[in-house]
Amino acid sequence: MQDWQFFDLHNKNTELLNRILGKVDELQRSIMSTNTGLTALQQAVTDETSAVSAAVTEIQSLASQIAALSTNSEDPAVATLAAQLETQVAALNAAVSAASTPPAVSAQVKKV
Repeated sequence: MQDWQFFDLHNKNTELLNRILGKVDELQRSIMSTNTGLTALQQAVTDETSAVSAAVTEIQSLASQIAALSTNSEDPAVATLAAQLETQVAALNAAVSAASTPPAVSAQVKKV
């Protein structure tokens, strides 16, 4: 092998290695970006869950107060209002429970 052939082969290998390292770096940045997005999404879900739980608690408290009024009132409209609110609380609880159930994870994996 001539000296020039050795250097030519060395340069080609170095160029290939640099391209591979560049791709690895791109992949690492992509993974880190995905992790950052996932962390932000997890925090948003936690915040939303807290807000929904607080709303459910407030609505249940209001429903209890109206129910107490309905037992002390002769007005059937108060009892109807209490029943309507209890129905809404049940619907909200069902929606929150359904939203809290994670969907099935896709079995497909993106190939790099």
